Amino acid sequence: MKKLIIVLLGIGFLQGCEEVIDDFDKGCTSDCTTVNGVFVTAENVPLKGIKIEVDYNTHVDHSYSTRNIKKAVTDEQGFYDLTFFAKDTELGNGGPGTFRLQADFSVLDTTKYMVPDRVFMYGNFNLSRRDTVLSKAFYVPRKAVIKVSLHNFVPQQPGDKVVVSTFFPSGGKVDDGFLDTDYNTGAHTVAAKNVLNQTMDLFAAAGETNIVRVYRVKNGVSSQEEIQLFIGPGNPVQLDYDF
Repeated sequence: MKKLIIVLLGIGFLQGCEEVIDDFDKGCTSDCTTVNGVFVTAENVPLKGIKIEVDYNTHVDHSYSTRNIKKAVTDEQGFYDLTFFAKDTELGNGGPGTFRLQADFSVLDTTKYMVPDRVFMYGNFNLSRRDTVLSKAFYVPRKAVIKVSLHNFVPQQPGDKVVVSTFFPSGGKVDDGFLDTDYNTGAHTVAAKNVLNQTMDLFAAAGETNIVRVYRVKNGVSSQEEIQLFIGPGNPVQLDYDF
């Protein structure tokens, strides 16, 4: 029996413990930190009803603690504002944890938008002082479908393949992104099946300029081609390629 108790205690120790502190209802009247921004889609149309929250996560040895600090919902203009009080122990880079800002997109129609399940918009970040304002805009692309037809796909040797990718604006604002846009880059990739003639559906951003990239390996030799393609609303796009 003693051996069993020791084993159970050991398992509990390895699993650690997790504590969740709910401070959502606590306000801030002075010396506050503010995180704000806007959610938009194509043509800067605002997105209403997206849930945003900020929390503080601590990980010490085998113990985990999360302080739920503030939550908000985007308004008619797609704007959100999180104003909260950071504790002394949460300031500086040498603290036991980090802040995290996340968004829940479940209000959006997945047939109309390319919607992530949940996005950590800032990842983990620290605050050196309380009277700080952080702004984070976020772009959610409207969904379009490009039909890519591949003809005469006959692999000659192992490793021969065709991979088609689309790249489009998606995510938070960046200073120097892959595309000519203010926002980060999303992507969708489909690999060809071992079928002679086939059509692949790739997601792209409606109302935006997308990059379509075709990567081939034929007879062991790789090649790549890409085009820029603007997709207007309601315009079906069909592309044809030979292996």
